[in-house]
Amino acid sequence: MMAPMIPDKAHQAVSDANERIAEECFKRTGLKPIRLDVRGRRQTTKRPDLLVNDASDRSVVVCEVKTILSAGYSKDRGALVSTMDPKLYEQSATDTEAMPATAFVYDIDLRDMETGTSNAVVKYRTLLKDRHDLEGVPLVVVFFFDFYADHFDLYDRRELERFPDVAGILRIVSQEPNTKQFKLVENKWAKVKLPRDLVDWCIT
Repeated sequence: MMAPMIPDKAHQAVSDANERIAEECFKRTGLKPIRLDVRGRRQTTKRPDLLVNDASDRSVVVCEVKTILSAGYSKDRGALVSTMDPKLYEQSATDTEAMPATAFVYDIDLRDMETGTSNAVVKYRTLLKDRHDLEGVPLVVVFFFDFYADHFDLYDRRELERFPDVAGILRIVSQEPNTKQFKLVENKWAKVKLPRDLVDWCIT
């Protein structure tokens, strides 16, 4: 039997919300994010989500936003290891709040981050074929995670050597209002480096 999946509509809704959060975080740095991958617009190819410009409209980075909502499948539970799968939890006696079921173990799997990064590179290379003016503009990938799938701090930055098109991967830390900030893992093997003022604004 195939493992269950988070419904596409639910995944898309969370992804769309996360893209807006990433946009706002760039705006906090004084940058201007512009949508590249616009749903409903006729596009023959997929593009990264955002082109981020500075105040003078100079392109600073191309950005792809990736949302990972599951850490895999638990055969014992018959559920995804995700807060979005209600089967992972059992109901309390009052049936008014979800209570964690008995403790369980799951493997740390970074393949979704690898897949997301690879997909971002494909979109970036496709974009450069259409937009030669963006050659030399670095690519970053911003990751968002479900609680159980958040393995960002465990990612071995040496793995980025396999992705020279990617200047860095980021996540957003602190969910308090007006305090969101990027946490950056910079790729020292990148063909195009990130602007130092953007690096300095991030947590590294």
